[in-house]
Amino acid sequence: LYLQHNRHLGPIPPEIGRMSSLRTWNMSYNHVFDKIPTTLWQGNSLRHLESLDLSHNLLTGEDNSLYGGDFYEFGQSWKKLTSLRLENNFFRGKGFGLERLVSKLVSTLEEFDISSNYFSGTVPNALFELTNLNVLNLERSGLTFEDKDGIHNMVRFQNLEYLNLKNCGLRGEIRIDSLTSLTALDLSYNYLTGT
Repeated sequence: LYLQHNRHLGPIPPEIGRMSSLRTWNMSYNHVFDKIPTTLWQGNSLRHLESLDLSHNLLTGEDNSLYGGDFYEFGQSWKKLTSLRLENNFFRGKGFGLERLVSKLVSTLEEFDISSNYFSGTVPNALFELTNLNVLNLERSGLTFEDKDGIHNMVRFQNLEYLNLKNCGLRGEIRIDSLTSLTALDLSYNYLTGT
């Protein structure tokens, strides 16, 4: 279902949840607002969904309620999800809900983009378990790497090709020599040192 670059103004239509065979859904670059309705992930709704792009909208939510309900159910329902793009919205919170969401998508997620949102706190530890990731974008998400252990956990991403940690509060020195699959890396606007 490709609805990107339209003029949809309002909440996400809950009827989309009835499209149980849907594999790809792109509703980016619209004027979608409110929370993601629970009808999209309850029961067998969208159980075959592999790619979801709701980026560049006006979606809101406070951490655990980003999706109008429990992150655990969200992850359990969409077990085939490989790409999740939520960048450029108005999501907020300390990332506890993200921790639960990511922990349920560990075996499938290959692309994860939550850049340009309003989260706060540190990057959830569960993120470092997403070892199948090819693309990770946390630029200006509001999440930071306040301890050195967080950034050193990046060595687990052996398949990572694109990594954007622009403006993520990185400090000190980091080692990226183990990220041999990288083709693009953005570490600008941080507090890195070294040569």
